[in-house]
Amino acid sequence: MTPAFNLEQNGIKYIIHTVGPNLAIDEEKNNKEKLIADAYRNSLQLAAENNITSIAFPAISAAIFGYDIKISAPIVIDTVIGFLEENPGKFKEIYFVFYNNDDAIKLYSDLFQYFIKSIKQ
Repeated sequence: MTPAFNLEQNGIKYIIHTVGPNLAIDEEKNNKEKLIADAYRNSLQLAAENNITSIAFPAISAAIFGYDIKISAPIVIDTVIGFLEENPGKFKEIYFVFYNNDDAIKLYSDLFQYFIKSIKQ
């Protein structure tokens, strides 16, 4: 975790650095589900430990590391919701930031609604 430096003028205080699985590496490809979940869970844990109540995530390991967002999204959402259930009240806001990808936005939105409905039942 580092200070946000020039981003502080936009209200951002810290940057939490994480790396997800690189699917070009066989060992990481074989453990991709665990590694992607760990990247999100560990970032949430570090934020919570530092009383950070708002966090934004890009699509970790997508694009250059080759993780198809359609495959990673259910794991990511399940991980985030699981963390929130285990740590109620730790976060006020969690953002998922996508670069010009309407399909990713719809996918995450649909999955969140599915998981939220499952929790309520």
